[in-house]
Amino acid sequence: MVNAQYLLLSFQVMAALLMAPFIVRFEPNTPKSKHYLWLTMFFTALLALLKLQVFAYLASGCLLLWVLSLSFGFMGYLPLALLLAMSPALYYVVNIFSFPIRLLLSEWSAALLSFAGISVQNKGSYFTLNNGFSFYVDEACVGLKMIGTGCLGAVLILAQREQKKGVFYGFWQLLIYLLIVVLLLLFSNLFRIMALVLFKSAPQTLSHDLIGVASLLLYTFLPLHYFSFRFEPKAQKPAMEGKVNGGNYSLALSFLLAIMISVGWISIAKFRQDQALEELQVKGYAKKMQAEGVVQLSNDSVLIYLKPKMRPFEGGHPPQICWRASGYSLKEFKATNIGSLPVMMGCLEKEGQKQYTAWWYDNGQTQTNSEWAWRLDAVGGYRVINVNARDSLTLIHWCKSYAKKEKCLLKCE
Repeated sequence: MVNAQYLLLSFQVMAALLMAPFIVRFEPNTPKSKHYLWLTMFFTALLALLKLQVFAYLASGCLLLWVLSLSFGFMGYLPLALLLAMSPALYYVVNIFSFPIRLLLSEWSAALLSFAGISVQNKGSYFTLNNGFSFYVDEACVGLKMIGTGCLGAVLILAQREQKKGVFYGFWQLLIYLLIVVLLLLFSNLFRIMALVLFKSAPQTLSHDLIGVASLLLYTFLPLHYFSFRFEPKAQKPAMEGKVNGGNYSLALSFLLAIMISVGWISIAKFRQDQALEELQVKGYAKKMQAEGVVQLSNDSVLIYLKPKMRPFEGGHPPQICWRASGYSLKEFKATNIGSLPVMMGCLEKEGQKQYTAWWYDNGQTQTNSEWAWRLDAVGGYRVINVNARDSLTLIHWCKSYAKKEKCLLKCE
């Protein structure tokens, strides 16, 4: 079945829907293009092979674009870029990798400011100036709204150029352009963090928001606007894409692909079952099975979530996404070691209440807090372990005991 949490009605989705009329353009009375048909078949094949929700989403979206092109005429590749910009996959990728990227950009910002003669210390998302002033870089930096808004704005700029020239951008042109967009967004965020430190702009202040908007305009949209005048769409003629003959054939093929994609959505949930977690029993903890195979263990001291085994190329259940979806804001996060256990650790806040959380990736033998480390480990078999407590001392004590093998959740040696 379709995972409703995957299809998030988020800021980026609403913004993409509002921009769609200005980006999607049809050329009626032209030969119908096959490129969205090929893309639908390609993503449907990947869905059958890998059983990932992102391919189910992309196959569904490309099928819709294929049907629209049959009904209203030729369209270029910008609707595909719009589909990617509003994709839940972007939400997951940004939220998964924005943590290490944000920490890295924070380190670089502190190093550049120190090189310029400004005394500043950085520890995780926190900055401390020489006068003792301290603040943290909030989760919006290098976050979903910045990346999503930047990508959507970039696509809108290209759409204006297409309409003015009356031709379409090619696939490789669009791919190169989007890669440049990502690099500019990272560049703008680096200078954003530096400006926040220089002007001592704490989160949830007007200056903090104005610096963010100014950075996006100055370091992303302005260069893209200048670059677009030298990045002309190629004179792509619909006839070069080939004709689709036979209305009944196209309708039957679309219906068959829709059935295959629906079956793919249903098969994903069954494929992700983790029998080891379903059979897991830990003495001293009450067990509760949650949606999508997540196991909750609890006692008077801690609340623990164990999430199903992940493959290196899938998103899994990142705690930073799950906690935000539950209404919590994430504060003071950093990569650290508790004893010999590498973790991501921080504070969760909701309606004035706080709790402390730590998570890591664990295959029963190796533990890491690095997204890249577990994905590149050939042994595989990693699961997310997320431990939560009302106070930091309880959390640290539990994690130290786990590191010493005094506490065991997965297979211990």
